[in-house]
Amino acid sequence: MVEKVADGFSRYYDTAVLMEKLSSNELLLGEGNDIRRVLDGIDICIKKQEIWGISGKSLFEIKLLLEIMANIKPYDGGKCVLLERGMMKRKRIMLPHVFYAGSHTMVYNNMNVLEFLMFISAKKDGNVVVRQKRIFDLLLSAGLQNISLSPIYSLTKEYKSIIILLAGYFTPSELIIINYPDYNYSDEQIEALRHIAELIRDSGRTLVLSTTDCRIIERVCSHTAFLINGKIVYSGTVEDFRKNYDKTILYIWDSDPKELLSVLSQKLPQYTYDFDEGRIIISCETSCENDIKLIYKTAADAGFAPDKIHVNEKTVENACKELLSRYDI
Repeated sequence: MVEKVADGFSRYYDTAVLMEKLSSNELLLGEGNDIRRVLDGIDICIKKQEIWGISGKSLFEIKLLLEIMANIKPYDGGKCVLLERGMMKRKRIMLPHVFYAGSHTMVYNNMNVLEFLMFISAKKDGNVVVRQKRIFDLLLSAGLQNISLSPIYSLTKEYKSIIILLAGYFTPSELIIINYPDYNYSDEQIEALRHIAELIRDSGRTLVLSTTDCRIIERVCSHTAFLINGKIVYSGTVEDFRKNYDKTILYIWDSDPKELLSVLSQKLPQYTYDFDEGRIIISCETSCENDIKLIYKTAADAGFAPDKIHVNEKTVENACKELLSRYDI
């Protein structure tokens, strides 16, 4: 929503981040010795109370985009507006309404987790004992009770990054940016990220994460953007990303999968077939409700009784593979 005000400036009342035609200062030597900007023509609009996962094939591109978003690095051209406030292109300052984390070394290693979070939240009103109980309950609900009294120096970088995200939650910052695209989280740690992200959203704030892990986008984020060769090739909801790019219909396991694959590909050439780890993967650019019935009937009519058929639930992982294949990556 854009509203013109008396002084002639636009106010983006429901927008947390707006980038238009943004290009980076950083340059890259490409194929044929062509020089291009690492990021070019970036358009993205992030609304308040959304949880975004920024992904792509290049860690450098992903990290750079979030650094520019947080005003850590300047940019060459275009526009970047954060929470109704314009940003000076070449002034690298930490903005008071933005919490940015790009290193797990931001935590104090000589404290345990509970002590650190008590220290971070010290300015909050209320009884110390009540605040301590609230923090411990939060750790418990996020599945982090096992590290609540652990010295921070003993934690993995992934656990440290989760504690930093919790620290961001305890700040008054309206926009929280977490920039660790190469970290490998366990399922339990991703569940903790999901829980904290929901707390941030429910408090009326916005979270932007960098990640190359499809599970994080699937389970934590409401929206995603995907970078390829310095440009955003998808920006929107995770649900639409799955629906529009995951073309897999079903998986089939059979005692003679190669023979079944041969029969199906001959009788139903409108589908795309792959063979992976003993299973047949069937996809179609334009799927419909009758696909599964048609495929099963064709297999049965040919004398096959598959050991197992699994109807695909649209996933971010499959959508990412399809998106990359369209760019021959």
